[in-house]
Amino acid sequence: MFKQIAKTFLIPGTNVYDLGCSTATTLINLCSEIEQPGHLIGYDNSLSILKQANQKIKEKELGNRIEVRHADLT
Repeated sequence: MFKQIAKTFLIPGTNVYDLGCSTATTLINLCSEIEQPGHLIGYDNSLSILKQANQKIKEKELGNRIEVRHADLT
């Protein structure tokens, strides 16, 4: 459902944020659904999880579209 919402409301060239992105699975899946230019940014509070996310992003060669950042959102 999230992919359909993103496809419907995304404005090309803008950023998409995923708060609590975990291993970036949603962001990676969005890249395959959304071909318009834009940057996908994920936030998570676990450095070990973000390490896994970065590895997945690197494996999929999506580093030019996806960025993950460490932050505590509380």
